[in-house]
Amino acid sequence: MNTRTSNCLGTVSTTLAVLLIAGPLVAQNVTVKAKGSKLTVTGSETADEITFSNSTLPDGNGEEGDTVVITPAKGTTLNGAPDALTFDAIKTLKVDMNAGADVVHFQDFSFGGLVKLRGGEGPDSVDLQNGSLGGTVKFFGDEEDDTFSFEGATVGGSFKLVGSTGTLTMNANAANFDDTCNIVGGPGNDVMTWIDSNVDANLKVNLSFGDDSMSLTNCSVNLDSSIKLSIGDNTFSAAETSFGSLFTLVAGNGDDTLSWEDSQIGETMNLKLGPGTNAVTLSSVDAFMQIGEQFLVKGGPQDDSLTFTAAPLQQIQIGESGHLNLAAGVNSVTGTGTLGVGEDFTIAVGGQNDTVNMDGAVTGEDLRITLAAGDNQVTLDDVAVHNNLKITAGNGDDTVALTGTTTVDGTTTINLGGGDDVEP
Repeated sequence: MNTRTSNCLGTVSTTLAVLLIAGPLVAQNVTVKAKGSKLTVTGSETADEITFSNSTLPDGNGEEGDTVVITPAKGTTLNGAPDALTFDAIKTLKVDMNAGADVVHFQDFSFGGLVKLRGGEGPDSVDLQNGSLGGTVKFFGDEEDDTFSFEGATVGGSFKLVGSTGTLTMNANAANFDDTCNIVGGPGNDVMTWIDSNVDANLKVNLSFGDDSMSLTNCSVNLDSSIKLSIGDNTFSAAETSFGSLFTLVAGNGDDTLSWEDSQIGETMNLKLGPGTNAVTLSSVDAFMQIGEQFLVKGGPQDDSLTFTAAPLQQIQIGESGHLNLAAGVNSVTGTGTLGVGEDFTIAVGGQNDTVNMDGAVTGEDLRITLAAGDNQVTLDDVAVHNNLKITAGNGDDTVALTGTTTVDGTTTINLGGGDDVEP
């Protein structure tokens, strides 16, 4: 027993001696190299934190390069020293933070050239506070959970953000993207939250996998918007947001909730719903909800619901035609308040027990409702059809009611097929 104690004491003494010889821990080291007009920043294998700032040269457009100042946070060094480094006439900035929970700040940073940043392994955080990046910008989260934040910042060139193997979080507040903006999510539960932010060209979002959330409030996209949701239960919302041209959204497998409030789509709005229980809502609360051209919806194989809600004195406006094609599943189309469709409005549902209730809708031309087999219900209350109304159904017990001040300027055709049906 005494021998064992002696051996343990000897081991402890040896360990202490090794630690004393090794000396104090060295601060994490970031390597910075300038070659011509290219500046390369490489992080260490553990956590680093650095800040980019600058004093822009007189031209300010990156043609002669910009001054780049890199400042390390406490515990991080640059080329082995704790001091900031300054580089002039830089046109290309390449940053690879490597492993660790890294933090990168762009503080009041104006840069006219190409920027490429990789977060590397570990949960990373990148933020742009004010300033502008004038050239092409590519950010990669790489591995684990990564957060990218834009606060009062402007990206002048094309922008691409690629998520990581974990959760991608992208926050934009009063941010501007002057060219195409491309967001690619990862396999985790991605979160994209934009407030008071703008894209002057096209917006393309592909969220891939996970239960994702995308929220736009008081934002604008001047050209086309293409949104592809992931395989998972997703949420998309747009409030007081304008989409200048085409808007396309493709939902994935899972239960998706999609909503637009007081928003405008300049041209056609095209929704393709996937498998799962999906809910689509268009609402006009404090301003008109407007679609400039067509409103197209293709339902998935399970239960889908479409809801139109307009507050008093407000309207949902579809400039041309509306075509709702819902597939199998128990589907519902509900409208409350003024819904104006400039041309034809067609609603087709699948072979189960489906419901169409419209209160206050107005169509410039035909209203056509096609029901398949199942016990279906159609109620048109205070609806104005300025051309023809046609309702058809398959086998099943169907009920059709035309109530309130509903009017049809053209012909009314109702063919409910076999079953114990009730019609006007």
